[in-house]
Amino acid sequence: MIQPDRFWKGFCRALGLDPLIVDPRFDSHMLRTENSADFRQLITNLFMVRTQDESASLLDEGRCIWAPIQTLDEVIDDPQVIANEFRSTKEPPEDREFQIATVPMKFHRTPAEVAELAPELGQRAVGCPSQPTGKLLRISQSKNGHKHAILQADGYFN
Repeated sequence: MIQPDRFWKGFCRALGLDPLIVDPRFDSHMLRTENSADFRQLITNLFMVRTQDESASLLDEGRCIWAPIQTLDEVIDDPQVIANEFRSTKEPPEDREFQIATVPMKFHRTPAEVAELAPELGQRAVGCPSQPTGKLLRISQSKNGHKHAILQADGYFN
């Protein structure tokens, strides 16, 4: 959001959080960012006692800018996705057709589209065995905390 301070009071009032308007921890966008753990906990507690429809109604009445987090099924059936033609029907071999989300942008000269489905396991593995047998060599952890498995599979990964 470009101007979060502009919408702060309305957001608090819509959700019945008037005391946060004068709370020094949340007095500016910068302070809300610095105290985001406290803010996130307050909001989480609030949303846990209301249904999505109840919260939506309050946010809409308060003219807040918001949107729900949707599952893939909800995205596919979203009226805005349908109206903007951001979904496509695909039919994989030996299966029934299904809807997929497409690129959520439209380009005048270079239309973006999903050209084909992702390959099945081993479908494009030229020279690789169809039933790889591998062994775990080691697990490493990157600086950002992600763990990576290092595999050796029939000599293709060393």
